[in-house]
Amino acid sequence: MPSEKSVAPGGDKVGKALEELKATFAKEYAKANTVEGKLTLAKLLLVEAEHTTGDATVQHVMLRQAAQLAAEAGDYLVCREAVLKLESRFSGDPWPLRIETLSELSRSVRTVEDRAAVVTGALQLVEVALRADNYEAADKLASIAVAAASKGGDLSLRKLAIEQREAVRVAAKAWEEVQPAVEKLASDPSDPEANLIVGRYRAFVRRNWAAGLPLLAKGSEARLKTIALADLANPTSPEEQAKLADLWWEYAETQSGAAHAAARARATHWYVLAEPHLQGLAKTRAERRLREAGAVVDLLAIFQPKKAAYVGSWQYDGRVLVSPPEAFARVQFPYTPPEAYEVSIVVERVNNPRLLGLRPQSVFAIGLPHAAGQLLALIDVPASEPSAPPPSPKPPPGRGRGRGEDVLRDFARDLFQIRASGLASPSDDGLTLISRNEHPRALDSNRENTIVATVRPSGVSISVNGASVISYSGDLKKLSVPRQWAMPDPKRIFIGSHSGIFRVLKIEVRPLPP
Repeated sequence: MPSEKSVAPGGDKVGKALEELKATFAKEYAKANTVEGKLTLAKLLLVEAEHTTGDATVQHVMLRQAAQLAAEAGDYLVCREAVLKLESRFSGDPWPLRIETLSELSRSVRTVEDRAAVVTGALQLVEVALRADNYEAADKLASIAVAAASKGGDLSLRKLAIEQREAVRVAAKAWEEVQPAVEKLASDPSDPEANLIVGRYRAFVRRNWAAGLPLLAKGSEARLKTIALADLANPTSPEEQAKLADLWWEYAETQSGAAHAAARARATHWYVLAEPHLQGLAKTRAERRLREAGAVVDLLAIFQPKKAAYVGSWQYDGRVLVSPPEAFARVQFPYTPPEAYEVSIVVERVNNPRLLGLRPQSVFAIGLPHAAGQLLALIDVPASEPSAPPPSPKPPPGRGRGRGEDVLRDFARDLFQIRASGLASPSDDGLTLISRNEHPRALDSNRENTIVATVRPSGVSISVNGASVISYSGDLKKLSVPRQWAMPDPKRIFIGSHSGIFRVLKIEVRPLPP
C-alpha cells in the first residue's frame, strides 16, 4: 500500500480504464447479472486490485467497481472493504461514495443480519459526519438508516434510526443558528460574544471540549470564561481537579437543557480523575455527585425487558438476568458509555448437564462500544474451533442405555478442554479471534465469576477472576462486531451467550480517565 494517497482519477482516464477492465474480465461480467455473479466478480476485483499497484487509475476503477457490485449484491462486508480501501488509497471527498453505496445496500440487502449491518454502518457514519459539521451528509445517512430499518421487523432498530435522524436535524438547526457568530469569528477571532455563542455550541451541543473550551475562554460570560481557563490549564493534582469539578457542577445548577447536561458531564470527567485520590469530605462529595450524575451505572437497574433490544428468550426477575441455551443470544442495555470506561460483570455459568441434557460448550460475549464503533469480546471459545463459537447444542441423548456415560463423558471433556478468549473479527468463515489467548476454562460453573473489561482509545483489556484473558493495544477501528452478533445500536453495551446458560448478577459501568 502506498505511503501517501493518490489523487482520485477522473475524466476520460476512468472511462478508458473501465472499458479495458470489462474487456479483460468479459466472462465474469457476462455472469454478473445475478446476485451470485456480482458478488463473485466484486471479490475477484478486490483481489486483483491488491496486485495492481503500478496504475492508480486501474486500481481505483477496480475498487470502485467492487464496491458498486457488492452493494448491488447486498453484501455489506465486501462493499465496506472496497470502500475502505478506496478511502485509504485515494484522496478526495469520501461522502458521495459512502452515501451512494449505503443507499444501494439499503435496497438490496436480503437478510436480517445484513440489514442491521447497513443501519449500524450508516449510524456510525452519521457520527463521523457530525464531527465534521457535514450536516447534509449526516441527514442523508440517517435517512438511509431509517429506510433500511423500516423494511425489517425490528421496531427497536427503526426507533433508534428515527431518533438519530431527529437528533441530526436538531443539531443542524442549532448549527444554522450560530452561523452569524461563526462568520463573525472568521473576520474577528477575538469577538467575545461570537466566541461565547460558538463555544457553547461546540462544548454543550456537540460535547467537543477540545474545540469549545478555547472559545469559551475568550467569551463574554465571565463565570464560564473563568471555568474554561481553569479547565484548559489541565490540573494534575487531585485537589485542583476536584475544585474544577465543583466549578462545573455548580455552573450546571444554573443551566438547563443541553448546557446543564454537558456541564455535569464535564464535572463528572474531573471527579472521576480526582475521586480515587481524595480524602475526607472532598472524597465524600465527589462520590455522592458521581452517583447523582449516574457516573457509576448499574445496567441491570436500568434494564427494561419490554423495551430492550434482544435476541433469544432471556429471563429477568428484576434482580438476575438469565441467558437462554440458544445460538448467538444477546441483549443490549440502554446506556452509552464514555470514551474510556470499565465494565464489571458478575456472572455464573449454569452447568448441570445431568439435569439440562445440554453439552456445556458455552461461550460468553460482551459487546463494547468505543470511539470508532463497537468490538466483541468472546470468552471461553473451545480452542479446537478457532474461527467461530461452538455449534448449537446437540439434542439430549436418549433415555436408553448409555445416557449416564454420555453425560459424564461430555462433562469431563468440557471441564478439561482448553479454551480461547479474544476479540472477534469478521471473516468469510464467520469470525476469527484477535489477541487470541488459550487457557483452561475461565468462567467456572455454579459459582460467581467477576469479569472486568477496560476500554480506552488505546486498547482493551479483560480479566476473569483477576486473571488476564484478553489484552489488545492498537487501532480499535480495525475491530468490529461480526454480523451474527450484531445489535441495533453500536454505541451501547450488550452481552451475549452461545449454546449455554449464564446467570448475570451484576453489570456496572464506571468512567475512566482517558
